[in-house]
Amino acid sequence: MQEYNTLMRYLGSIIIFAHYQRPSVAENMTLQEFLSAKKASDGRTIVLISDHTTHTTGPAQVALEADHYKLFDLYASE
Repeated sequence: MQEYNTLMRYLGSIIIFAHYQRPSVAENMTLQEFLSAKKASDGRTIVLISDHTTHTTGPAQVALEADHYKLFDLYASE
C-alpha cells in the first residue's frame, strides 16, 4: 500500500509541477480520460480532464511527454 501511495503522489506531482496544473486536475483525472487521450503531432499525448477547479473554462489539458506518458501507462496497466 505504501508503494501505491508513493506512486500516486509522484504521478500527481508530474501533472502539478511539470504541466503547471492545479491539484484538482491531478486528483480528478480518471482512467477513462487517460485511455481516451489523443496523440499530438509533436509526439505528446493530450489528456482532457473534465472535473477540476476551473471547469467552467472547459476541460484541463495535460500534454504528457513520452517519458511521462509511459509512467502513467504503466500505472494504468496494473
